[in-house]
Amino acid sequence: MHRVWAALLMLPLFACSAPVADEAAEAVDELAYDGQSYKWIYEGPLPALQQPSITISLMSHTAGVSGYLPGNYSGTLPFYADAVVESGRLHVAVVYPVATGAATNAPGEYASVTGVPYVPTSDHAAWGGFPFLSYNLPRGIALHGPITHDDAQWKLIRGPVSHGCNRMQGEHVVEVAQLLGIDMAVPHASSDRQLLKAPVSVITTFDKWQGKLVDVDYPAQKSVKRPPAAQSHLFRTWSSDDFPVFVCKYDKRLPLGPSHCDRALKNRRDVTTGETL
Repeated sequence: MHRVWAALLMLPLFACSAPVADEAAEAVDELAYDGQSYKWIYEGPLPALQQPSITISLMSHTAGVSGYLPGNYSGTLPFYADAVVESGRLHVAVVYPVATGAATNAPGEYASVTGVPYVPTSDHAAWGGFPFLSYNLPRGIALHGPITHDDAQWKLIRGPVSHGCNRMQGEHVVEVAQLLGIDMAVPHASSDRQLLKAPVSVITTFDKWQGKLVDVDYPAQKSVKRPPAAQSHLFRTWSSDDFPVFVCKYDKRLPLGPSHCDRALKNRRDVTTGETL
């Protein structure tokens, strides 16, 4: 068993690693790159979903996560989520921008995700402490943080720029881990692993939601094919710049709970509408 987990840790380093410039600068956003690894705490508006699934489009460079809200959910859905009632249950979808492999990709169907909630930076790549959500263990392909940074900010390039994995904004992959069932409101050790019953579909066409093609409001490289606006459902997205209270560094000096991230800057936009406060 120990050898299996050791192999799991090594696989992504070969499939997803990328060089990182030696750069550091002060920044207000807690998700700024400073060469360190942090345990990230999620206090955003979305709970773990029931029957979650992921669809990754290699054409439009999107990752759509969908599932059903738990019956005890009493919050208000954020502006970037869409929902429809199905058999008395609320089916929710959130779409995130991703990078794909420049040469290596793995279209197909995968039955589950192996989640590593905390992956510290190593000599292979600046993992930053963000979760690593592997759906293809033999090839080490996963959803993970952006690895690269620009002017000290973690920066996702939406295009075929990865070695094979699907890079995401750091704040987004923390939220996805939460949606799939990892409790990201608490810190984790680097040895923590969780098998998540979340099927992953990697497709070479556009994803669809409620009969429309899926796109997300995030810039993409010119090579990325995006669906025509008239035929698509454009999902909005969010960033840590606007919602710094959603994801923050774990501070062992402070008690865990709903206010752990309140020490950060206040949210700059309304959670339900996305409008500037």
